Amino acid sequence: MEALENAGAAHLAARSFTSLSGGERQIVILARALAQEPRLLLLDEPSSSLDLKHRADLIRTLVRLRETKHLSVIMITHDLQLTGSFDQLVALRCGEVAAAGTPDDVLRDHLLRDIYGDPNVRAQRMGDQTVVWVDL
Repeated sequence: MEALENAGAAHLAARSFTSLSGGERQIVILARALAQEPRLLLLDEPSSSLDLKHRADLIRTLVRLRETKHLSVIMITHDLQLTGSFDQLVALRCGEVAAAGTPDDVLRDHLLRDIYGDPNVRAQRMGDQTVVWVDL
């Protein structure tokens, strides 16, 4: 139950896993991983089936766990909006490191244009948030 609470999924405890939405399942899977009391979480696209609110909740949860449980998190994601709260980023292009450093170092127009191979990619940092878009 503590793991469900830590993942923000305590309200789902009485429900069958098969009755959960895709987003709810993602949160319960995170809770299952937390129940093992890991020191490191390796997450592959953990927000892929989450709506905007639940994506933000997931990141807040991961940041809180990092701070309160001293949990290290390595997350693979294509959703750059989620990365601003992390300490370090590594951006890959064709399997090679294209940029590494803090979000302010990595989430820059010229680097993202190179990584995505698109001259119309734009990024704007606003505090811990990043907005990334492509001019059409």
